[in-house]
Amino acid sequence: MKKISAMMYRKTSLDPVLFRIVNEINKSAQNPDPGFLTSEMWQKRWSCTYTTARAYIIQAVKSGILIERSFRILCLGRLRLVKHYGPKIPAGKKKPRPH
Repeated sequence: MKKISAMMYRKTSLDPVLFRIVNEINKSAQNPDPGFLTSEMWQKRWSCTYTTARAYIIQAVKSGILIERSFRILCLGRLRLVKHYGPKIPAGKKKPRPH
């Protein structure tokens, strides 16, 4: 079988029906919840190396400080599932106090 050199999302002249299908798929992209960042974003925020940031994130997830969620993000014209990490309790919300 011949290897396809150009992916469908990169072609400039698509069939009108295929063009509508690709646009509909791209509409399903999600915006991450506030406070949820990728490991690369946490690396920049913390001003450390990628390996150190990943170690901190893994430990924070194990400890329950951060949670991991996957969001469909549009990257280079293609929809990808990307892991994001954020606080267990969303910013702005407080834990209910026990009575």
